[in-house]
Amino acid sequence: MFWNWTGRPMYEVPKNSGSNSLFVASIWMGGLDNTSQLKVSGVRFKQVGESFWPGPFNLNTELPQADICSFYDQLYKINKSDVETFVKWYTTGKQDQLNGTNNQAKLFPNYQIPEIILEWPAHGRNYAPYFEDQYLAPFFDNNNDGIYNPLDGDYPKFSFDGM
Repeated sequence: MFWNWTGRPMYEVPKNSGSNSLFVASIWMGGLDNTSQLKVSGVRFKQVGESFWPGPFNLNTELPQADICSFYDQLYKINKSDVETFVKWYTTGKQDQLNGTNNQAKLFPNYQIPEIILEWPAHGRNYAPYFEDQYLAPFFDNNNDGIYNPLDGDYPKFSFDGM
């Protein structure tokens, strides 16, 4: 970031002053995988190539592919309030089934599941030529079947208890 590849920094403050408060910067991030092994990715002045791509790797090649990157090169904007409303709608419908009531239609007239909940990128495309990881974006699995399906009460994962 802040670099134009010609030997001059680009973050100039104030503008047109010739003063550069930053020369270069990059994102470093790390975390534990599902076997508790530490994984870190960071760019050190780009000596050995790129470190970040949109979307998952191909599990067979462990390399990014242009078609995978272009498919995931987007923002998935979701609001917690939309998920909270979905959970209340779904739960009310399940209670209606048990009690023989019709509160879902009364409390949520004309409700439609938001498109982002329906299209949440929970799973990768685990087939040729992509071979992406099974689990991508986190989700609450209401029936514990491992498959994201909002019609089963699954939804993008949020913490609703304030933590």
